[in-house]
Order: sequence, then structure tokens, then C-alpha cells
Amino acid sequence: MTLRRLRVLLRCPAIFQTDWYIAEGEVTNLSLWGCAIETPRCLIPGEYVRLHMLLPEQNLRIDVGKVRWVEPYRFGVEFLNVPNDQHLQITRTVKASLMHEPQAGNSPVRRAMSLEADPFADRS
Repeated sequence: MTLRRLRVLLRCPAIFQTDWYIAEGEVTNLSLWGCAIETPRCLIPGEYVRLHMLLPEQNLRIDVGKVRWVEPYRFGVEFLNVPNDQHLQITRTVKASLMHEPQAGNSPVRRAMSLEADPFADRS
């Protein structure tokens, strides 16, 4: 499986901004091209957001993200127009998370998940 098709589980604080408000949430998983965030705020699919994530070893700012799906207390963001230096930060974080993956393949704490389906597909 290629790195491009992996999503890693992690928990880290995030601040996101729309045209209407600034709010807090928690990143629950990360891939090279997007993430999922838990928050009590309701967002709208198609809405653009700016993100600031407090990743384990660095802060990461995504200037343009698009909300691709929403669920109660959770939404998925696709990263758009990510500069190379920020993309390298994301790649390092994903790789580091994979290095610390538990050995037991069926562990409930399993950190790497396959992205067989489009992770940004509408889930409604």
C-alpha cells in the first residue's frame, strides 16, 4: 500500500476558521490530502476553511481546505493548494505515525487505515 492511500489515526488540537467564525476541534485522523476533525460546530459541505493543527512535533497551517463531508460533531477536510514545505510536514507526520504503529494487526489502537474509498466523498 502506498503512503498516498494511508490515513493515520491521531489526536491533536486544531483551530479552524470559516468566513463566519473561528472555532476549535480535534483532528482525529490525517492523510497526505486531508483530515477529519471532531467539533460541536456545524459546517456545510463545500465550505472553505483555514486550519491550524497542533501536530505532535510541530504546528501546521493549511490556508485553504474544503469541507467534503459532515457528520454530527465531525467533518472531513480536503487540503487544497498546499505549499511544498507544508506537504513535507504532513508527510513526515504520517510516516512517523506509521513507524509507531502497534504490531498486532487487529489491535483496537491500529493507527494505519486503508483508503479504499474516496476519503473526501460525500457521506450524506
